[in-house]
Amino acid sequence: AENGIRAATFIKDTVQMKTIIKNRKKFTQSYGMSKHNPELKKEGLNKYLGGLKIAESSPAYEQLRIPYYNNISQYYKIAGDYPKGLLYGEKAEALAKKYHQYLSLTYTYTWLGEIYFYSGDHAKGIHYLNRALDITVAQRAPFRTAEIYKALYKCYHDAGETEKALNAFSRSVTGNDS
Repeated sequence: AENGIRAATFIKDTVQMKTIIKNRKKFTQSYGMSKHNPELKKEGLNKYLGGLKIAESSPAYEQLRIPYYNNISQYYKIAGDYPKGLLYGEKAEALAKKYHQYLSLTYTYTWLGEIYFYSGDHAKGIHYLNRALDITVAQRAPFRTAEIYKALYKCYHDAGETEKALNAFSRSVTGNDS
């Protein structure tokens, strides 16, 4: 990723630079999460915020902001800072709808659904997760469908809704297997 950023900077390819920076942030944040390393998680967030600053520097890059908003929303969801998670999730939702980025919208709705659910509005959370699920079915995105069923499973399990949790878990496993 570092070599790619240097090359994109050298040839002044801003679009590739933003794409590579975004991927580097994903690697850093994911690695930090897998190692339960708060410093790496924070470094990932700072890199996302830096990349977002570039994406917000010009109206020409507006569509490129969607994954940044989504990933920052996810970070704040995981960190339990739900107001900030909602702020970035709502920005992602507006742009994903504007640019018809339906797969991105499934991530947005997943993060928003989990944020609403875990902040106490279970009905609204499940509503958003089901909206994400509807899009994945329409888009024929079985991997995302399985991921959303896994999120639904966790929510139903945490709410003590055993039958719904088991159904969502079963659908998640079936989706992953296929």
